[in-house]
Amino acid sequence: MREEITKLPKQEVKQVLKLPNSYYEKGLEQGVMKGIELMIFEMVKKGLPENLIADIAKIQIEEVREIKEKMNRLS
Repeated sequence: MREEITKLPKQEVKQVLKLPNSYYEKGLEQGVMKGIELMIFEMVKKGLPENLIADIAKIQIEEVREIKEKMNRLS
């Protein structure tokens, strides 16, 4: 595969080499978001107020409400 990449024009090589990094970054971002969501689930279960959850998680109250709705649908 490396041999084939070296035959490409330089601009195409840059694009091809960006692909693995972009997938990694997207996966990392999704993992972080899932972790935040799980943390919010636990705070909701403990009965913390929405405004406190939003402040701790650094998100909007609307996002806390969306996650709470998702919890209710899954229950």
